[in-house]
Amino acid sequence: MEDVGETWVYSDEVQWSKSSGTNRYGVVGGQALVLESVTKSWAVDGTGVDIVDAGQAGYNTSVTTVQYGYNGKGQMTGADGETQGETNSGKW
Repeated sequence: MEDVGETWVYSDEVQWSKSSGTNRYGVVGGQALVLESVTKSWAVDGTGVDIVDAGQAGYNTSVTTVQYGYNGKGQMTGADGETQGETNSGKW
């Protein structure tokens, strides 16, 4: 695919990533429940080194946060979340 001023190149190179997650717990209705979950992910190069410079090829990172709601009996009543990310081609 090509457009004026743009060149698209396909590469079958594998892009690896790492991620980490944390959960915040609380007691609701006598039960330990997850109140918030945060997952972070980022790209790594072919040698396993984190890509942290936004100018480096393959750079991408994201943070997903989800908050969970429960009623007094500890039954889930909903979840709300968002993902914020950044790549070489801009923020999304």
